[in-house]
Amino acid sequence: MATRAQGRKRLLELAKFLREKVTDKLFDFSEVMVVGDKRPKDALKAGGGCGTVGCAMGWADVRWPNRDLINIEGWDASANDFAIAEFFGISEKEVDFLFYPERRGNALEETATRKQVAKHIEKFVAQERHRQELKANILHQIKQLKKFSLFDEIDKEEIEDALLVW
Repeated sequence: MATRAQGRKRLLELAKFLREKVTDKLFDFSEVMVVGDKRPKDALKAGGGCGTVGCAMGWADVRWPNRDLINIEGWDASANDFAIAEFFGISEKEVDFLFYPERRGNALEETATRKQVAKHIEKFVAQERHRQELKANILHQIKQLKKFSLFDEIDKEEIEDALLVW
């Protein structure tokens, strides 16, 4: 698995790639990858019109062609999500938030443009340090309250979910 620092760098590279290399014609946030008569890795050279379109997750596979991040032949969402999570050093919940429309508080709809998705990724990276500090502070406060029996359980997953949309 990539470290968080490696993952942040890769996420920012992906955002730049989406903004500068992928055309509007080749981007569709509602599809991971749709293959026409050309392979996805050839789509940029073809300049569109080849039937190959994809979302940010699909284009990550094109940006890093030697990684085989997405298996489009025998689609397995959980395996693909896991591979993307490992490559970017993020959780599968964060994969949902970053790469799927309207999941886990992602306000982007299926019609989001490549530039909107790039901005969404950049904002996520920029806010990560603050999210981590806030999470640590919240967990510390809950542990303090737990001493007085005000909390029975600390649900870290609920805290992480809340911080994703924060």
